[in-house]
Amino acid sequence: MTKVLLTNEKEQFSGLLCFDGDFFEAFGFVIGGGFEALTRIPLELIGSVSASFDSGMLKTPRLEIAGRDDLGFEGSILIPIDPDPSEQAAVAQLADEVQKAVSEGGGA
Repeated sequence: MTKVLLTNEKEQFSGLLCFDGDFFEAFGFVIGGGFEALTRIPLELIGSVSASFDSGMLKTPRLEIAGRDDLGFEGSILIPIDPDPSEQAAVAQLADEVQKAVSEGGGA
């Protein structure tokens, strides 16, 4: 299991990202509001995963999990993140692991 704990003084950027080969999970990040906020997505419903660390006036670093259009799960879940440089590699590795599993037949 891959786990990435992100801590930030702003609670909306703090949380735990997990991938066990079958499910992607995000806890915290105020997705939907508060500590109880969590997301659990089976690999078979994920179309793609990407991490972006671009920031600026119109850009926010984020993890994007797109659903499988062919199954009717259109759209994406955007998890805003603000990892420090030492955390970026771990987030990128987790995104790559999920995407590799999707590409190998778990998803689209």
